[in-house]
Amino acid sequence: MIFTFKRILRRIYYYLMDEVYLEWILLDCLIFFSLLLGKSGYLIGFIFFLPVMFLKYRKKGFKDSTFTLNLLEQHKENYRFLMFGIINIILALALVQLDVRRFHTFVAIIVFRIIFATENIYVQNYILYNTIEDMYSEGELKRISKLADKKTIESLEFLQLIKEDVKVAVEKKVETEKLKTELITNISHDLKTPLTSIISYTDILSKKDIMDDEAKKYIEILGRNSERLMSLITDLIYASKTGAGNVKVEKSFIDFNELVSQIYGDFDASFQKKDLEFVYTFDNEDIKLYTDGNILSRIIQNLVSNTYKYSMPGTKIYANTVSTLDKIYFTIANLSDKKLDLDDFTVDELMEEMVKTEKSRTTEGSGLGLYITRNLVEILGGKFSIEIEADLFKVYLELDRDN
Repeated sequence: MIFTFKRILRRIYYYLMDEVYLEWILLDCLIFFSLLLGKSGYLIGFIFFLPVMFLKYRKKGFKDSTFTLNLLEQHKENYRFLMFGIINIILALALVQLDVRRFHTFVAIIVFRIIFATENIYVQNYILYNTIEDMYSEGELKRISKLADKKTIESLEFLQLIKEDVKVAVEKKVETEKLKTELITNISHDLKTPLTSIISYTDILSKKDIMDDEAKKYIEILGRNSERLMSLITDLIYASKTGAGNVKVEKSFIDFNELVSQIYGDFDASFQKKDLEFVYTFDNEDIKLYTDGNILSRIIQNLVSNTYKYSMPGTKIYANTVSTLDKIYFTIANLSDKKLDLDDFTVDELMEEMVKTEKSRTTEGSGLGLYITRNLVEILGGKFSIEIEADLFKVYLELDRDN
């Protein structure tokens, strides 16, 4: 019991000495003792306030212990601080004039206390907002205003710890991604060297006449799969580079319609084999944009290649470009040869690494096309999205014309 009482007294002492200003202590004393003792409580409350003021003055100094003086000192930070300081001086003069024998004095003191509390709420919110803004721009917690109370200081220090933890986590993730990219690149390059020899020797063997038809068939299969494996390794290297943003951007002026037409021309023979018709429409003959032509070409190639691989034979592929002064919006849509079941995967998963639906495992490709495309679009500062409706597959591409 005695120990609990000592803890309460210690807590009150620290609260009075460290956590509140003199103005609040005075008003709280007047309110508390007047509630207990009536009119005589005002005098007792003021008498109780005097030793507290003396102790606080010795510990922190009169200026640091007074809310109003701190507001006036830091009025350059915010003009409202000066306004609050002037209001507090007026309230102090009004407090001296109050007649303690009347009930309205008690009401006035409570109103004064509410005004101080409201001012403090504004001040603490202002300090929090501005200090957080400084932390965001400068990277660390450098200075905390004298007007900040204990809770505000604890909140800011906690935010600083969170920011440091997030920074460490991001640095670790970046380092992990870097190591992952280096590992994939190194292994892929190591695989490409012997694979290049296999492809070369397979080509030489395929030209030999001294072998039976069965051997020639196996050589043909070996050559085809070797080329496919080389393509997969190349895609893997490029996916790791684009995922890490390790792609150099070299911009020039590009005619977008011409680029689409050239890429379609490269696929024309393949489309004819599957009886696919490519229908391209646009709102403007001359659609120029300032971007990296090689990267944009890879993006369109991947999209057109994707439609070729997965379109239902005998259907049409619709592509459309809409241009504004600042943007171009390109869409390409096709009917899939198999219904895409969104219960098996999500649209977002289609754009992740190495994602291919179980139904498409037998098709050609690495499963990295959409992942690479999305990364390349983001590298160019654009937006990439997919929409699936039953067997209709749509891709939306948004790019800046000049950035």
